[in-house]
Amino acid sequence: MATEIKSASVARGVDKITHETYYVVKSDDSKNTWHEVRWNNELLAWQCDGEKCVYQHGGMACKHARSVLEVLKIRRARIALAMGGEAPQTVARLQAEEDRKLEAQVERRYTAPLNGNRQFSLLK
Repeated sequence: MATEIKSASVARGVDKITHETYYVVKSDDSKNTWHEVRWNNELLAWQCDGEKCVYQHGGMACKHARSVLEVLKIRRARIALAMGGEAPQTVARLQAEEDRKLEAQVERRYTAPLNGNRQFSLLK
């Protein structure tokens, strides 16, 4: 089960050295804590800074990474609307496909067998 996003503030930034885009998400729990969410090319996912994020080890489906995904969804829709024509329908279709993929990925992560495919046995 995913942790609820209460009232996250999300800000977009660009690293002046690497020129990569990243997001910072205000913590619901700690007044002065911001979580940095960056794109991970190996995982092909937005990933939260794991050391500060207590919601999920690896930070890919935590509420901070999901907040960034919600902001990106709105941003894509607004850009598509400004482009006009077929863009809004195309973006909506592609976004729905992405949402299904993400939901399946999260579902697999939460329902994966704890012992792999090995049979359960008591240790002696």
